[in-house]
Amino acid sequence: MAFRSRSRGFWRASVAVVLLGWGVTALLVQQQLHTGAALAQARLVDEVRSSTDALAQRMASYAEVVASARDMFIVNPALSHQQFDLVASAHDFRQRYPELRNLSFARAVAHAQLPAFEQRLAAQARAMGLPWTCAVHAYDVF
Repeated sequence: MAFRSRSRGFWRASVAVVLLGWGVTALLVQQQLHTGAALAQARLVDEVRSSTDALAQRMASYAEVVASARDMFIVNPALSHQQFDLVASAHDFRQRYPELRNLSFARAVAHAQLPAFEQRLAAQARAMGLPWTCAVHAYDVF
């Protein structure tokens, strides 16, 4: 009889240890899951921050390109295509900004000044030895 009561006590203690082990294991698994999720969240935040910073730097450099082109027109409002191309090639935009496919401008001209502008373009084309076969299109923006 004493052996049976010892055996029951042993089994009860064993069951208690197993249950305690499962409980501790479940808590540790939950802690690990939460830690992993927090680490993944921190990595995501860091990656987003670094991508945002890189994008902001790129946008700032593109703004510099646009500001530089704007400044050329402020200094010389009658800037010709040749002068623009000369300045653009001197700044080597294609090498410094390879993702910029094209850097050009289209002049906005009031409808009343359109014939004179077309004559200037034709004169520039003749001066470069190019045939003038283009027509200037009018848009109602003024």
